[in-house]
Order: sequence, then C-alpha cells, then structure tokens
Amino acid sequence: MSKLQAVSISSMQPNGLKREESLKIRTLEDLHEQFDLLDGGPTTRLTLVAQDERILTIEGHRNRYYVSAFGPRFGPFDLSTLSKDDEMDIIVLQGIETHLPSRFIVDVVKAKLAIDYFYNHGDIHPDLFWE
Repeated sequence: MSKLQAVSISSMQPNGLKREESLKIRTLEDLHEQFDLLDGGPTTRLTLVAQDERILTIEGHRNRYYVSAFGPRFGPFDLSTLSKDDEMDIIVLQGIETHLPSRFIVDVVKAKLAIDYFYNHGDIHPDLFWE
C-alpha cells in the first residue's frame, strides 16, 4: 500500500512561470507513467510527499536524473552513484541548465528504485547511496 499523501508534477510555462499540478496516483504503474513524462523541458519535476511530510523530488530525462529527499527532521539527501567522480556535468533542472557533480546524475534504474521504495515505504531506499 502506498505511503504517499500527495504527488505533483511541475511544468514551466512559455511565459516563464512554473505550474504545479496535483496528480491522483492509485498505483505504482500510475506513478511510473508520470515519471515517464519528465522531459527536461517544459515538464521538469515530479514531487512525492509521504504521509509524514517527507518529500522526494525527481528531475531530468533520458537516463539522466537528479533525485533528492528532504523533510521535517529528515535530510536533505541527494541520490548518488559511487561510480562517478566530482567532475561537473550539466543537467536541466526546472528548465534551466544546471552544473552538478556527475555523481548526482543517476540513471533511470536508480531513479525508479528510489521512486518505488518511497511509494511503498515513504522513505529513501536503504540500499542506494545517498549523500
């Protein structure tokens, strides 16, 4: 059973304003469909809010994602991969090219593992590396 109380997706409008849309997520498959809409352009961020107010955000597209978690007395945490170094890389976050250490840009497998675990437990995945 889901541990989420809310899910939203953010989009950048042509006028430069951000639009936040609340979503009705009934199943993990519904959540995956919304994740697949992330395009690094107009549709920029998926936000999951757990019942205890913990938050997981996912941004990016095309196998390059930035995943972070935070909340009351929790985090902040960024999903990381030990297979990359501190070399700077560019990823589009909220419609803006952003420089991040490459270790914070994860693939679709790690991003979906983080999403699935958060959906089911309302917490960060203990077997993934978080900083």
